[in-house]
Amino acid sequence: MSRRVGGRAKHILILRRRSGLRWRPSLVALVDVQLARHGQRRILSAAASANIAQVTWRASWSRLARVSRRAIVFGLCLCGSYVAMAATPVEAIRVEFVAHPGCPDANAYWQGIAARSGRISRAKVGDSAQVVSVDIRRVGPNSVGSIKIGAGAPRKVAAPSCAEVVDALALITALALDPDAATTSTSSSAASASSAAPPPSHPPPVPVVTNPPIAPTTTVVASPEPTPPPALRWAVAAGFGVAAHAMGVGLVTTTPLVVDVERARGAEPGPVVRVGIGFGASGLVVEPRGPAARFSWTTARLEVCPFPIGATVVLRGCAFGEVGTLRATPSYVERPRAETRPWVVAGLLLRLEWRFLRASALELEGAGGAPFLREDFVVAPDFFLYRPPPVVGSVRLGLLVRFS
Repeated sequence: MSRRVGGRAKHILILRRRSGLRWRPSLVALVDVQLARHGQRRILSAAASANIAQVTWRASWSRLARVSRRAIVFGLCLCGSYVAMAATPVEAIRVEFVAHPGCPDANAYWQGIAARSGRISRAKVGDSAQVVSVDIRRVGPNSVGSIKIGAGAPRKVAAPSCAEVVDALALITALALDPDAATTSTSSSAASASSAAPPPSHPPPVPVVTNPPIAPTTTVVASPEPTPPPALRWAVAAGFGVAAHAMGVGLVTTTPLVVDVERARGAEPGPVVRVGIGFGASGLVVEPRGPAARFSWTTARLEVCPFPIGATVVLRGCAFGEVGTLRATPSYVERPRAETRPWVVAGLLLRLEWRFLRASALELEGAGGAPFLREDFVVAPDFFLYRPPPVVGSVRLGLLVRFS
């Protein structure tokens, strides 16, 4: 727009919106234009130049403000993520580590955890922390590891190598306490990468890290579990034999029958209590002046054998007591009348057993005892026939069969 005033033309330039610039509608530049003599040439005054420079500066400042706001928002988001990462809690645990001989110690277990997660640390002395119990035992050719984290249920891992078990237990601990933990340790990844890359000419310096005092971890070497002893059992056996007794009237032969009750442990022999009965008779005992008599014994014996020695061939030392009757039947006399007296003997014996076929045994036994009653047997008026000796003995050979 223009109008003529006193030989000069004052033109009002109304600055409108242009691409990329936002102009204020009230911003108007009054430009003095002086017409040239020979044409329509226009010369912009200094005022118009100043107004145009001011508009350009304000447009640049608006663009800079938008960029700055975006940068501030991005920086705040980045700082928030760093703060969230720094605020991630660190899990402190206390480890009870038990392993069999030849197994890596607790330090190898901690290295496996640290290689997978940086959010798990050892509990300091005096701090309350979650307890992780690790127990590794040798079962046959394998190592079997059991881990219990806090109040959770125990988990077991088995492998031929104890080092593999320790690494697997470290992986279980890392994933249980830190779901973002790596499933492979950084040490194994670094080992594979170092095997592919050439070795550096100069090794990097080793950083020195000062750790706070931590709770000591005790490594206990578990001894092999002892084999439980066989259970005690009762065994019953029965047998018979042939015995020869020295009773002072020659050898008296008997065929005793016996029953054993044994408290055994597995196949090993144990203490035995034996009950036996026997019957034997002597030959005819003749008095040089004419009368004669026969003597017979009916006895029951109880034997106690507490301490066996050996397994297949067993030696037993026993104490026994014998009770019964001694009967004398006279001959070559008028009106013969038999006489019966009590028989009581106590003594000791040694028995040697040879066990064969798992349920049978041959026995050889020697015994000696002292009779408590030693009464004379006389035929009237004064024919002396027999008095028990102060010591009696016997030898027995028998066969025993076990039923359980």
